[in-house]
Amino acid sequence: HNNVLSKAMKSFKGVMPLPFNTIIKGGEKSAEDNLRGWLNDNKERLSGVWDKINNKREYGIRIFYDKSRLMQESSGNAEIKRIEKSQEGKGEGLSYLLKSKASYQISEIAKRTINQFKQKFYDDLKSLTEDVRVTISRISLDEEKDLLLNLSILVDETRTDEIRKILEKNKGFSFELVGPFAPYSFVEK
Repeated sequence: HNNVLSKAMKSFKGVMPLPFNTIIKGGEKSAEDNLRGWLNDNKERLSGVWDKINNKREYGIRIFYDKSRLMQESSGNAEIKRIEKSQEGKGEGLSYLLKSKASYQISEIAKRTINQFKQKFYDDLKSLTEDVRVTISRISLDEEKDLLLNLSILVDETRTDEIRKILEKNKGFSFELVGPFAPYSFVEK
């Protein structure tokens, strides 16, 4: 299957993968006649999909961030410094509460920062691609780093260097860019 797809992708401008278990077989009519009928019945939909994926390939991107670095940078925030300074000279109980508040604030600032980075990466990549799909992933691949985004992009292969530059310009992040693949994530189910 993958070998056939790879050869087709090298030989043609585009490949339109079909959903799993799409089988057109003979019956009252031949398989060829049934295929022609199916293509005719789905012409408009298939034409729209083809317009979207023609001359494009799917790539997978996973972007990681260093959690400890992000938390350290978040702890340098002015609001956190103010809370920490207010702990000085306070009793044990109040100091403990203020320390808890500072810890909570660091976590909230880190979450906000993570969401801002996610949006920035998404927007930058979206501007160079035909389409972007966010994939939820719970796979922990590296204990030192956390997954920021797991994406599938549909892009003209001539733009992959630009995609790589966007990913490389952001310090403190690492990434995996894999592909090209047939555009399974971008055909209708």
